[in-house]
Amino acid sequence: GFIGSLCRNTAFCVLTILITCSVLESYMIQKNKSRNQCVLSGEEFTEKGSACPATCDNYQEVNKTCSVNSVIGCFCKTGLVRDVLNWRCVKPEEC
Repeated sequence: GFIGSLCRNTAFCVLTILITCSVLESYMIQKNKSRNQCVLSGEEFTEKGSACPATCDNYQEVNKTCSVNSVIGCFCKTGLVRDVLNWRCVKPEEC
């Protein structure tokens, strides 16, 4: 197959593996850094968060339209909304 033909050249094969591992390691380090940046109470890291998260100002809107599918970052845990005045995650009744 294709991989087998690539790996006939040992130097090329080793170089390809090293580059792939380096890219994956860099991705994992960045991912872990991002996870560690979610330090506020009620926050959690997700790779598929809403680009239009619930806030004190909009949580009652049932059919919010959001043009972007998902984003990576820190988001309020389920049941909490973002109070944009102090950037905390709060229960909707605390808004």
